[in-house]
Amino acid sequence: MRLALVNLTSGGLSGGCRKYLLRMVPLLSQDSRISRLHLILHEKQLPYIQQLLKCTDVHALTFGGLRPAHKIRKIVSQLSPDVVLMTTQRWVSTGLPTAVMIRNMEAVACPLGGNPWSEVLRNLARRREALIACRKATRVIAISEFVRRFLIQRWRIQPEKIGLVYHGVDYVEPVADGQLPAALCALRGSDFLLSVGSIRPYRGLEDVVQAMGLLSAEFSGLRLVVAGEVDPRMQRHYRQLQTLAERLGVADRLVWPGFLPERVLAWCYRNCRVFVMTTRVEACPNAALEAMHNGCLSVVTSADPLPEFFQHNALYYPPGDARQLAEQLRKALLLGDSQRTAMVEGLRRRAAEFTWQRTAQQTVAELQKTLQQDA
Repeated sequence: MRLALVNLTSGGLSGGCRKYLLRMVPLLSQDSRISRLHLILHEKQLPYIQQLLKCTDVHALTFGGLRPAHKIRKIVSQLSPDVVLMTTQRWVSTGLPTAVMIRNMEAVACPLGGNPWSEVLRNLARRREALIACRKATRVIAISEFVRRFLIQRWRIQPEKIGLVYHGVDYVEPVADGQLPAALCALRGSDFLLSVGSIRPYRGLEDVVQAMGLLSAEFSGLRLVVAGEVDPRMQRHYRQLQTLAERLGVADRLVWPGFLPERVLAWCYRNCRVFVMTTRVEACPNAALEAMHNGCLSVVTSADPLPEFFQHNALYYPPGDARQLAEQLRKALLLGDSQRTAMVEGLRRRAAEFTWQRTAQQTVAELQKTLQQDA
C-alpha cells in the first residue's frame, strides 16, 4: 500500500500535531503493509521534521503560498498513492480513497467558547471544513469515543464509516534540575500544580485561578504552573486571567513559562503535586495521556472526553465550578501516602493502554478499510 500523508495547514504546527508526525511517521514507514510513505506538508513545517527525514526513508514534499489544495492535488497526482490520509480535518479532492482525522473539537463542538469574534469566525470556517471533510471522505478516523459519538449523533455520519484510533504516549527523559529554564528554577523543591495546553478560553483556566484564591490561606506555599503558548489572538484573554489573579491576590503564585520543550515538560509532570485539567472539550488530550504516563495525581473536569481517558483514576469537578475544583484539589493535596500510591499505580496502568505502536497499527488497519470501502 502506497500512502500519501497530507498535513494541510496554513503553515502553523501545533505541539500536538508536531508530536503526532514525529511519532507516527517512522512507525508507519516501518509497517510491512506500507510499501511507500510520502509526507506532504507546508513548507514552513519542514524545519520541524528535518531530523525525522534524516532517520527515515520518507519522501517529503511541500506546498506553500496561494491555492494549497490545487498544489496538493498536483503533488498527489504525480505520486499516484493508493490511499491518502488527511491528518487535519480539511478536505482536498484527489479522486483517491481518502481517510480524514478529526482532531480539533474546539472548532467542531464549541466554536464560540468565549472567543473574540475574529476567532469565532475562524472556528465556524474550520467547523464547516470539518463537516465537509467528514461527508466527502471515504473513511473518518475519530481519536476518541467522544468524537465518534459526536459525529454519529450530531453530524449524522454513518457509524460504519468511522474508525476509532486513540493517540499514544511514550517515555520522555526529564531534564536535570540544573537545566531548567529561568522561569522554573524557583520551583525546585516546592509544591506546585500543573496545567498544560495553549492558553485559550475553552481551556477554562479561570477555574484554577479562582481555586488558587480559595486555597491560598490553607496552602500558602502552593504555586500554579500554566505551561502553554499564548496565541497572538488570545492576548486579551491572557490579560483577563492575569487581572483575575491580581484581584484574588495570587498573581505572584502563578508561573506562565510559555511553550516548554518535551524534556522540561516531563520534569514538570514528574515534580508537580497535582495535574489540573480545566478544559471544556477535547478530542484526545495529549496532556492527559502524558500526565497519566508520568503518574500525576490528577484533578480534571467531568467534561467529555476526560472521563473516557482517566476513568476512575482521577478526581472530577463540574466545569466552571471553582469551589468544587478547590475542594477536589484540597482532597488531592491531603491524600495519604498509601492512597496516593494506589492512584498513581492506577494512572500508570491506564496509560500503558495507549502506545504509539498501537496507534500506528490501528491507523494502517483503518487505511486498509478505506481501500476496501472504495473498492
